[in-house]
Amino acid sequence: MRRAHPPEDTITALFLWGVDRDPEATAYFVQEQGLWRPYSRRFSLEQCAAGARALHDLGIGPGDRVAIVSTTRPEWAAVDLATTALGAITVGLYPNLPADHLAYPLAHSGSRIAIVENAEQASKIAAIRDQLPDLERVISIDPVEGMDSILDLATTPDVAFLRARGAERRPEDIATLIYTSGTTGEPKGAVLTHGNFAFVCKAVLEAVDVVDGERSIAWLPLAHALQRQTLYTSFLIDTVGYWSPSVEDLPEVIAFGRPHILASVPRMLEKIRGRILAGVAERGPRADRAVQRALAIGVKRLGYLERGERVPRVLELRWRLMDRLVFAKIKERLGGSLHTLAVGGAALDPEVARFFGAMGLSVIEGWGLTETAAPATVNRTHHFRFGTVGKPLPGVDVRLADDGEILVRGPGLFRGYYKDEAATADAFEDGWFKTGDLGSFDADGFLKITDRKKEILVTAGGKNIAPVPIEARIMRSPLISQAVAVGSERRYIAALISPDAEALDAWAAAGGHGTLTAEERVQHPEIVAAFEQAVATANETLPRWEQIKTWRAVPIEFTPEGGELTPTLKLKRRVIAERYADLIEQLYV
Repeated sequence: MRRAHPPEDTITALFLWGVDRDPEATAYFVQEQGLWRPYSRRFSLEQCAAGARALHDLGIGPGDRVAIVSTTRPEWAAVDLATTALGAITVGLYPNLPADHLAYPLAHSGSRIAIVENAEQASKIAAIRDQLPDLERVISIDPVEGMDSILDLATTPDVAFLRARGAERRPEDIATLIYTSGTTGEPKGAVLTHGNFAFVCKAVLEAVDVVDGERSIAWLPLAHALQRQTLYTSFLIDTVGYWSPSVEDLPEVIAFGRPHILASVPRMLEKIRGRILAGVAERGPRADRAVQRALAIGVKRLGYLERGERVPRVLELRWRLMDRLVFAKIKERLGGSLHTLAVGGAALDPEVARFFGAMGLSVIEGWGLTETAAPATVNRTHHFRFGTVGKPLPGVDVRLADDGEILVRGPGLFRGYYKDEAATADAFEDGWFKTGDLGSFDADGFLKITDRKKEILVTAGGKNIAPVPIEARIMRSPLISQAVAVGSERRYIAALISPDAEALDAWAAAGGHGTLTAEERVQHPEIVAAFEQAVATANETLPRWEQIKTWRAVPIEFTPEGGELTPTLKLKRRVIAERYADLIEQLYV
């Protein structure tokens, strides 16, 4: 569906265009003291204008870097929009990073000001202040004793000033530095422009159906390219947002906001599916059989839709009956209004996609990287293929190198890595960005991601094995949070298994095992048998040389806070390999 767009391809122009269409319309809801309060687009404009004047009065201008260390909240967006309107550069940092992980991007970017959410984040900056020679000032969002608050500094909104500064912006102006998650080394700062984001926002709306007036939730970190892109896209459509500061708050926000659209990373959908199936199992065999029967009908119907064929009338009637009797109850746990799941950030297990698709939800899987300003390819609402990431966005070119690496070029492509000419030169080949992902196209032009080039396991027998599909099969068990396939230069593939802490707590409570330690829980015969079954089930669909020959369970759930996962829930394989080197060695004794 083609829409009207602002004339200038800048983030500020997108924002102002969205406000001016209907200044009094509700922009978003925020929970304050237990109540959900609506805020208008005019309020958003005034908040950004006040922030822009405050930053300007502190000496921030074109090219200066302003870091933000905060959870997802409207003040994050306001500071970002104020910063970019001035021609300055936002440096978004994940709030769950420990202090020593914040030091590098803050120092490398040369950030002059750091906007922190609260006292916890302020203490992190204080601990590393001596490593930050360019940092002049730390300002808080929430009140912190002895520290200036951005709300105190942002006094009278000067909307005319914001508009004047915004009019000076050009598509080629740098908008942000987004530091990659650093799964294989020090993070690199991807330089993204106003034009990069503006192009992707418009291209997404050309490819995917979005209806004005619908509700969505912002919950992914705004330091992540995907959530930033969805935020900017919301300026072009009349949607109402609900802010969820963390994944823990998400169920409550879903219950109140009843979203129509939800952007997610695959691991979150895997966890939701696991919780749903575990809840069904607790209700007994009869409920489990009913759900499995309904899912079978839904998957069969989905096959026709995936092939672009008309669903037979009898099958459609059977599915509608299942939707009313079974699926409606499940979907009510997701708010009751949800119809579209936009998924990116990592590979989505096709079985998980079909689980939600069978219930009538549109699962729009896309693919992209920080360097492509989020999606470069997407499945369309009515033209999709599970197990793929769709087709290139309008205006984006994608091809494969001789070794299968995916190469991309187009207006959404980043400018390069900040202060790293060598890495920038290495990332491009004849104008094409080398993504590091391996893939293939099917006969209809849908792109399938095989794995990350650097993560391919090469066994002692010379087999090249992609670990992600193997891990995804094991992680279908609701008791398992993460699986890590290992086996480079080894005789066979093995795995480490990290339990789902919440699922283990529920198991312990139901079976009277609450006194067991974490170590004792993963060694309990029932849990060992469940993990063994998960591995055996995964092996059934794998060729012999990819099958897991042995495994070991670790007692903890891998988390970003623990350092085993990136903030977007991807494995930090090097960290895990170093931390569990002895356990991995036991897999090959």
